[in-house]
Amino acid sequence: MLLYMIKHSPEWIRPLVIANVIEIISNPKNHSLSELWLNGAILAVSVLQNIPNHDLLIKYMSIATRKMESNLRSLLTRQLQHLEIGFYKDKSTGVLPNELLRDFEQIQVLTNHRKLEYSLKVV
Repeated sequence: MLLYMIKHSPEWIRPLVIANVIEIISNPKNHSLSELWLNGAILAVSVLQNIPNHDLLIKYMSIATRKMESNLRSLLTRQLQHLEIGFYKDKSTGVLPNELLRDFEQIQVLTNHRKLEYSLKVV
């Protein structure tokens, strides 16, 4: 959550900095040129920090996604092992594994879609 907030901080800072720049430009007698440079530096730093923080955010999201998928697979495997033999007699051989595989693929598609959304919002 902290990386998410840091990564998106330029979106929150940008309106304030732009308002300051407009104020400085509209009233040059009340403000010095160094204030303009300071606001430009704040905006530049906030945008440049976005790239490495984005990489970290995607890395940790990928780790969390893989861990979730692994835990879900092991939990389902354990639950399937606890089922009685009669349950498997009623099902054809490939139906259950195919359904589980399809469900896991849908989870992967969903999480990859979210990662793609985040990766497109780099700057």
